This record gives sequence, structure tokens and C-alpha cells, in this order.
Amino acid sequence: MIIIFIPRIIAAFTLTASNRYMHHKMYRLMAFIFQKELSGKWIFLFSGVFIFLYFWQFVLKKKEKPPEKARDRILDHVALKGLRGIGGTAVLVVIVLNAGLFIDGIANEPKGPNVVFVCIETLRSDHLGSYGYNRNTSPFIDQLAEESVIFERAYATSSWTLPSVHSMMTSLYQSSHGVINENHRLDPSFNTFAELMKNRGYQTSGFIAAPFLETFYGFNQGYDLYDESLSSSEHPLSHKSITSPELTKSVISWLRENHKRKFFLFLQFWDPHYDYIPPPPYDTQFDPDYSGDIDGTEIEGSQKINPRMNPRDLEHLLALYDGEIRWTDMHFGKIIEALRTMGLFEDTILVVVGDHGDEFLDHGGSTHKKTLYDEVIHVPLIIKIPRTRESPRITTAVSTVDILPTVLDLLKMKPPAAIDGTSLIGILRGQETRRPEHVYSELAPNLTASIGSQWKAIFNSDINTFELFDVKNDPQERMNKIVAPDKGGKDEINNLKNRLRRRVPFNAPRIEKNEWLEKKLKSLGYIK
Repeated sequence: MIIIFIPRIIAAFTLTASNRYMHHKMYRLMAFIFQKELSGKWIFLFSGVFIFLYFWQFVLKKKEKPPEKARDRILDHVALKGLRGIGGTAVLVVIVLNAGLFIDGIANEPKGPNVVFVCIETLRSDHLGSYGYNRNTSPFIDQLAEESVIFERAYATSSWTLPSVHSMMTSLYQSSHGVINENHRLDPSFNTFAELMKNRGYQTSGFIAAPFLETFYGFNQGYDLYDESLSSSEHPLSHKSITSPELTKSVISWLRENHKRKFFLFLQFWDPHYDYIPPPPYDTQFDPDYSGDIDGTEIEGSQKINPRMNPRDLEHLLALYDGEIRWTDMHFGKIIEALRTMGLFEDTILVVVGDHGDEFLDHGGSTHKKTLYDEVIHVPLIIKIPRTRESPRITTAVSTVDILPTVLDLLKMKPPAAIDGTSLIGILRGQETRRPEHVYSELAPNLTASIGSQWKAIFNSDINTFELFDVKNDPQERMNKIVAPDKGGKDEINNLKNRLRRRVPFNAPRIEKNEWLEKKLKSLGYIK
């Protein structure tokens, strides 16, 4: 009933106002809408109301019988005159608003492909089939690798998650972004991958399950949606969680609802991280006959894992780790299949990378965040370029800080000026590049590594000593050549010394202890 009286209300207003006044008010209304940057749904609602009123008054009303009462006939006449006075202006406003929305949508819609960035926790490159492993741990990753670029010597910037993933998202080494431990968070002044994509017009979403990738550390910067519902702030509890099914379900659901707009999607699989507890049948797939007491739990600080342990137990531990990779790969395959089914695969840049590896007594220890040997920093890096089936294998040493500028190069976007990484597109095309000859990895507060074409040097500031390895001929880093290095080895040592002299660590914001305590209490349910 209220709708019926709207034209008469407008008519009553026009009795005391000239058409010029009404035109002025209409233009003021249009200016208000643009100044307030009202969302499209409100502009369309506004448009619909005016179109309905105009149509109702001049089309539907003609089919009605004239009112019997003289007062109603007069009011209807005035309403008709008033609406005719402002009708043209109203319709013009509607056309301008909707044309503006259409043009704005075209202007802001990215022209490049989608970007899906998959980070797999604790993934060693030498445990994937596409990197030469003898177990079938990664059939879906390997299938993707067959039509992608494989970087055989990609290095993480650290041997644990927090600084490593921040490096991927900012193209900055650990000393440059300053997030060296769990007491620091990313400075908001740095441009993140998600922010750059969002500024380009992409919708940005992230789905994570690792406790060290929470918003608490600044990882949500630049995302329209950052889903950390699967992450457990209590790290020991997170070690026992199995998250791939729910993560995969959430990602595919998001894709179904949002695939019509260009997107940047970051997702991080957590399950390969210890504890090594793959669900059946992956818990026995690679070692069905084991009868010992190693079950893959309580890995951190375990006294059972040591150089004197039974080799058969170590073999089973590796089989459980491989089972975790196979379990995760299966869910990765579901996401790839969803991209194909929705017609997105061919128009998507796909990045698959590990944030770090894990040690299985390679140098006498276990887990990670202790050394910078290859078992904890040599990670897989696979990049699928849209509409190409070529699968070159790049043997140049590259860093995970190179991912961001490489993707931006593919999208014809300029990277931020102050970054450490460089685009790898020149290498792919066989062009001369000015990229650095060395890449670096750091583990605060004492370890820094420099990796070149043949040599790798590690400096330990706690004991002021260098290690030097010929990784071309000694990929397992068994022979320390520091006593009698050749010219190439000496050059690697000198390069690392120069790096250490030039390096000026950035002081990232510290997390206040009361914030940390509040977060822990919330995770335990003690406070809301």
C-alpha cells in the first residue's frame, strides 16, 4: 500500500518546488551516491525504484479508471505533472549510474589469468616423483609437473614456516622483512602478494591450516577473505590435526561461488608436518610389513629418533612421512580437478612450492628449524604457465623470493622496487638476465647460507665458522671443503662474507606479550 502513495508524495513535494529545484536535488543525489561509493546493489535498487515508479505512473495508470472524487483527480493530475517534470532527469540518472557501474567493472576487471598459489608444509623436493623419488608419493603433483616449469634447485629462505612464507609473500629475505621468530609480525608498510593482486582488481582469498600463518603474524594483509579456521594456535595440538579434507572442501566451495571473477587464491596444506600420522590406507602404503613401535607421533624432542636408532625404524618413519605426502597429494588433485571442471585450469597460473623440508638424520638430527642443510631448505617449485604444455627443467639456483616477481611478470605487472627477488621468466626464455648469481637462506639468530651454481657456504655466527660444500658433486653435503677450497669455493665464501657485511636487518614490529597471552587464552577457551 505504501508504494501506491509514493507518486502522490512526490507530487506533493513538487507543488512547492520548481522543476529546476527538483533537477538540482536529483543531481545532488547522484553526487551523494558517487561520493559515498555506494555498492552496486544499492545503485541497482535505486535504479529499480525509479524505473518502477516511472513505468507505473505512465503505463499502468493509463489503464485505470479515473478517480471518482475530484480531490483524487486533482492530486493525480499534479502527480503526473510532477513526475513528468523530474522523470526525464530520474531516468537520466539511472542510465548514468548503471553505465558508470558497467564501465567501472570493465575498467577494474583484471585482464590476466587467475593465480592459484599452493604452499605445502614441510615438503622435501627429493620425496616427489617429479624430482626423481622412487616411491609414488605425488601422482597429481607429478601430472601437473608434466605441463609446467620445474625448478630443480629452488631454495626456501629459511628452514621453518613463519619467515619462509613471509618471504614468498613479500619477495624479501628474512633479514629484510625482519620476522625472525614468533615474537615478530610483518610490518604493514611492506607490499604483500595479496595486496598487489587486490590493487590490480583481483579478488583475493587465502585458506590456511598452519598455526604460524595466522593473522596474528600479519599474513591476512591484502586478502578479501583469509580463512584460518583450521589453524590451531596451540602448536602441539596442531601437530596431531588432519586438515586436508576440510581445507579442500572449503577451497572448492569458494571456487564454485567466486570463479566468475578473476582471483588470487593462496592455500596451504599442513598435513605433511610432523606428527607423521597419515590416515588409512596411506599409513601402511609404503611399509605394510612394519611391526615395530615407531608410530610417527611425539616427534618433536623424541629420544627415539637418533643416529643410533634401528635403521628399520627410520625406514618406517620415512614411509609415514611419504604417506603424509601421498595423502596431501590426493587432496591437491581434487583441487586441480575442480579447476578443470569449472573451466579455470587453462586460464590459471599455478604455483606449487614447499615452505621448507624435514630432516631424517641426514646430518644427525630430525625435524627442522635447526640447520640450513639441503634437506630442510631445498624445496620443490613448480609453475604452470597458462595455455602452454612445455615442461622445461631449470637447473639454475633460485629462491622462493623469486616467485612473486615471476608471477607479476607473467601478468605484465611491475613488482615493488625494494624487493630481493627477481623474475625467472628470462631464464625460461633463455635470455640474458641480471639476476644475482647466488641465493640465500637464513635462520636467526646465527645461521646464514649462500648457494651458487656449484658451491654452498654456511656461516655460524655462534661459533664463527664456515662450512663449504660442493653441492654439484656432493648434493648430500657430506664433505666439508672449508680446509682446502678451490677458487670457486673461495669465491662462495667471499660472497657470503660480503653479504654478511652489507646486510642491515630490518626491525619488524614485536608482538606484545599481553597480545600473545590473550591469543593463547582464547585458543584454550579461557576467554572469549
